[in-house]
Amino acid sequence: MIARGFQEDTTNLEVYSPVANAETVKTVIGLAAVHDYPVVDQIDFSTAFLQAQMKREVLVRLPPGTMGGTKKEPTIARLRRPLYGLADSPARWNDKLHDALTRVGMTRSLFDSCLYTLKGEEGQLVLAVCVWIDDLLVVGQQAPYKMLKKFLESSFKVKFLGPASVFLGIEIRRDQPKGLIVLTQKKFVTDILEEFGMSDCNPKDVPLSPGTILSKNQSPKTDEEKNEMKQVPYQTLVGKLLYLARWTRGDIAAVVSKLARYNSNPGPAHWKAAKGVLRYLAGTRDMSLIYGTDKQLEGYSDADMGGDLDTRKSTSGSAVIYAGAAVAWKSRLQTLTSLSTQQAEFVGLCNTVKLVLSLRALLMDLGEVQLGPTPIHVDNQGVIKVGCNPTENHGGSKYYLTKKYFVRDHVQTRAVELLYVPTKDNTADILTKPLPKAALMKLRSQLLGH
Repeated sequence: MIARGFQEDTTNLEVYSPVANAETVKTVIGLAAVHDYPVVDQIDFSTAFLQAQMKREVLVRLPPGTMGGTKKEPTIARLRRPLYGLADSPARWNDKLHDALTRVGMTRSLFDSCLYTLKGEEGQLVLAVCVWIDDLLVVGQQAPYKMLKKFLESSFKVKFLGPASVFLGIEIRRDQPKGLIVLTQKKFVTDILEEFGMSDCNPKDVPLSPGTILSKNQSPKTDEEKNEMKQVPYQTLVGKLLYLARWTRGDIAAVVSKLARYNSNPGPAHWKAAKGVLRYLAGTRDMSLIYGTDKQLEGYSDADMGGDLDTRKSTSGSAVIYAGAAVAWKSRLQTLTSLSTQQAEFVGLCNTVKLVLSLRALLMDLGEVQLGPTPIHVDNQGVIKVGCNPTENHGGSKYYLTKKYFVRDHVQTRAVELLYVPTKDNTADILTKPLPKAALMKLRSQLLGH
């Protein structure tokens, strides 16, 4: 039985359904590879919402025939448990789970409310739990995990699924002798190809060929053209590609981000480009993220000056590497139009610094304190000069000046350091624009760890 929650006013209700960030999940898995934790397990709760408690009075009309009720005179009941379908059921379940995890001594992270940690006497991590509604990914040592299992078993209807093999549709493979953990979405890619009739397509070497023109001028203009494109599942495909690009396939992030700009009114050229990404995936479905024992945290930053043909805004690219592969990446259109390459690069650098700082804080929560500055690699010498030198004056609007001082502050406090890297070796370049095959393959291997 489910409740018809869509019929009630949700104005004053907590309707969120909290989940761990993708960056958090990948960082925790990378940490497991670095330290070779024996536990990388998964837990699932049976009918989770029904195990929580209501915080408000809810009356429901039961279906005819239930407890003697009829269609004209239905039985009215007061809910004691949050039914599936109620707007605030996910929040009530999260409250219940939070109380349980804190009762066993775990602490909720300040940087991700769906990450819980348990530390030893010397501050070292012994257990970490990532929460995705009613699915838990647990990483750490055996003894505290046994304690957690015993407590959860006594308090919930719960299933312990053993070593994690599929989490949120992401396949997890572990090679302990080599110290590797592999994340792949091969099945998800195969399913997308089948869904859109592209299983037997000819593969492409790149997701989008350099020089390909995509703009709003290619969008339908007449009602007839718009009605024709309504038959095309463009938004559905782009949504699935965005999920793939967020979790394991950063090599398509720049192209998919560009395609998403035309979601409101896609044209045939946009649809052709989206299917081109499918052709690229058909030939690279075995690609995966591979985390190993390298505990170095480092960032890469880049920007494509004025690359958007509709607005001439620039695209920022940021990548953060940990355990030998990327745990976080961003490909984002900048909000204001830059007047120079240096301005575009500095906006991108500011975004990368923020991403690096968040991951430093996350790792500190996980017991991995970064003792020195985190290197951020940039391919623009002028940006490094401005970012590192307090006496370097550089004109610009308040928009750019605040970013300059933000970066300088964190360089001076030695949270980050700026290092030069040639463009051909800048991993973030793959996140700013379409690249030719050779450059794509080189930077893809750096991003994915193989």
